[in-house]
Amino acid sequence: MKDGFGETTPGCLNPGEIDRLAREATVGGLAPDADAHVSQCDSCRALLTEAIENERALARLRDSDGAAKGPVDTGAVAIPGFEIINIVNRGGQGIVYEATQTSTGRRVAIKVMREGPFASDADRVRFEREARLLARLKHPNIVTIHDTGVAAGVHFVVMDFIDGPTFESHIDALWRWRADAGARRDPRPLRDALDVFATICEAVNAAHVRGVIHRDIKPSNIRLDQAGVPHVLDFGLAKTADADDSGISMSGSFVGSLPWAAPEQASGRVHAIDVRTDVYALGVVLYQLLTGEFPYAVSGAMRDTLDNIINIEPRRPSAIAGRASRIDDELDTITLRCLTKDPAQRYQTAGDLARDIRRYLAGEPIEAKRDSLAYVVRKQLRRYRIVVGTGVAFLLVVLAGLFVSISQWRQAVTAREHAEKQTARAQAEAKKADAVNDFLGQMLAAVEPDNALGNRDITIREALDLAADQLDAGQLADQPEVEAAVRDTLGTTYSALGEFEAARRHLDRAVALARDFPDQPRQELAVFLNSRGTLLQGMGLPEPSESDFRESLTLAQTMGLEPRSLALCHNNLAMLLAQTGRLDEAYTELSAAHELMQRLGGEAVMDATMLLGNMAVLNLERGDAEAALLQLEENVATWRELLPPNHPTLLEALSNLASAHRIVGNYDEAERRFSECMEIGREVYGDRHPIIGVDLNNLGLTRSEAGRFAEAEVAFRQAWDIQQEALSPGHIDRGKTLGNLADAVAEQGRLEEGLAYYEQCATESKDLNPLIEAGCNIGRAEILLKLERFEEAATLAEPAARALQTMPGVADGLKQRSRAVAAAALRSIGRDEDAAEFETP
Repeated sequence: MKDGFGETTPGCLNPGEIDRLAREATVGGLAPDADAHVSQCDSCRALLTEAIENERALARLRDSDGAAKGPVDTGAVAIPGFEIINIVNRGGQGIVYEATQTSTGRRVAIKVMREGPFASDADRVRFEREARLLARLKHPNIVTIHDTGVAAGVHFVVMDFIDGPTFESHIDALWRWRADAGARRDPRPLRDALDVFATICEAVNAAHVRGVIHRDIKPSNIRLDQAGVPHVLDFGLAKTADADDSGISMSGSFVGSLPWAAPEQASGRVHAIDVRTDVYALGVVLYQLLTGEFPYAVSGAMRDTLDNIINIEPRRPSAIAGRASRIDDELDTITLRCLTKDPAQRYQTAGDLARDIRRYLAGEPIEAKRDSLAYVVRKQLRRYRIVVGTGVAFLLVVLAGLFVSISQWRQAVTAREHAEKQTARAQAEAKKADAVNDFLGQMLAAVEPDNALGNRDITIREALDLAADQLDAGQLADQPEVEAAVRDTLGTTYSALGEFEAARRHLDRAVALARDFPDQPRQELAVFLNSRGTLLQGMGLPEPSESDFRESLTLAQTMGLEPRSLALCHNNLAMLLAQTGRLDEAYTELSAAHELMQRLGGEAVMDATMLLGNMAVLNLERGDAEAALLQLEENVATWRELLPPNHPTLLEALSNLASAHRIVGNYDEAERRFSECMEIGREVYGDRHPIIGVDLNNLGLTRSEAGRFAEAEVAFRQAWDIQQEALSPGHIDRGKTLGNLADAVAEQGRLEEGLAYYEQCATESKDLNPLIEAGCNIGRAEILLKLERFEEAATLAEPAARALQTMPGVADGLKQRSRAVAAAALRSIGRDEDAAEFETP
């Protein structure tokens, strides 16, 4: 194998073996087998020769100072004007002492070149170059040089003494803390470490700006002072960006520290080494910080390590660190971008890397993911959660609407990344995505925190209306494809806000425009039909919704759309079929979607896992809770492997699993799972988020079904306390919680109080949510029967029960309950014939 450093042979020595043989050589020579290998291997011979020279130098120093570490005889190394105190470190190029400047009392570090007058010319060149380079690097996070010279034939450099641990020790301490305390409970140590790392990157970038490439970045070459501020050390292997110093390594030995080396270093491409080589090393350090491990094996034979550096793609840090970490997809993206084998695909400067770390810590969009439009919008809107106070839930709803629509353009954004390799059609798609991005960016600018005018909810709504007005005035009339995409976004956003008529107007227009696109594939039409079908489904119009979904699916099949788009069509149709009670048909569609994703493999495992979760939920609806439990257990286990422990999708899967346990009567297990959901949800969203309200409601429902009504009431009240603040009247989750609270109170004999909660629920849902209103009226009627207010009960129950029988999306259990209550109420006032109508399914 030819690796750029000369011929290598099988069985190369690892660093530990090199050190051991070097120590043996200084005593009694090499073992015969080792000597035979070294004689055939250029790389091992060069490394061993250098290690033997170091051992001999250290032996002479031990002979002169009488100790390997700790206090030394000041006569061993005499530097005029300084008093030597301790040996701080021994390295390949020399020894570093702690010393005191006698004239000022200042503590300093003095680096003395190895072997003094016996060093090679290359050693002197490197040592003197480090002094020159440090002299030109004036930065608070790069060690400062104070003096250089030669004393009694010994070359020395006087620099800052950094009294503190190495960054290597800092990383080790972080991982000990994680093992003892659990990072999931407190993100601050990791965030603090990332802040330190960003400062290190900024220091390295300062060196780059001055034309200096470090070439030996590793945690042990970084020290933290007593204030925790990092300082980059040891520029002994550094080079200037315009220098050609490849001749320094005349023996062909590796220059740098192998575990942190970039592929261009490992393959011997000396002229390819530039500032991006240091970026790669910083990426290895970041990987260690996040995982406690190297990105690949570096402890074996040198040949294997070189091969790993050049060829092995690292796993995502989140997959290595496990559930206890707080590593998300953004940190994965930042780290893996540093570790890309092709320098052109890495961060182009250490400053770019530092800025992305700072953006991440500030909650802003990272540059490494800016080509994902949905990601950028999500990150921008996330900032408003703190600013808007009571508008949190409203903004999350807006975010949901934007995300649903914008995610359809992911393929177009990908086309932009590869525009040079794609067809003119792909370039047009990328241009269209940019135009959509620009228009949406203008809309978002209207709701920047600094531009807020009065109530935040109104400001956002006004921004949406302004965007709609601009479209209606013809702003994008000459770009019908862009207009259609923007109207699709506005339509889904208005839908999320409950403004169904406005949403339908925009989605109708998007579909109409797409039908008239000249000489274009029909994939956009399939996307817009999916959006409109989803809206119509939410409006309780199943027939036109099904028509849109089926047309979208037919288009996807005939055009041969990629499997993910086709699976989405199957999934949406399945949800509609399930809502209309055709559960077996729905399961068939879901199974088709799941099979598509399973066949894809690779990254499609996430889509397949999502679909498996949907199939499990559908099995719950079909009454096959046992099958659902098995699917959900598999679903949760897979998400735990693929996602950080605080990911919303994992939380949803846990919640579904808990619901399945509740349905089959495993109440203790259900309560444990719901409690786990709340614990993680509070870490992610805070204590007052609507998702916490949903979990509390589910916990209360579990306790109610177990007959623990007083405990259930506590959970329902906690949920209601959150939802009153976070959700608008008429929201389905408010209605569910109020109804459940009413039942729990009534079951404890407080009928009038339960009736009051049902009346409140019905009143605030009137004209906003017919399903909740009808369900609350059934609950009112049930309590009125117990209070023997029969006329009132019948007046409420009869129309509510009739409405629920034909209303889409009503669970069978509620339909049955409503018929039973209506029949009982009607019989209580002597209307037996009318009652019989409800007693017949």
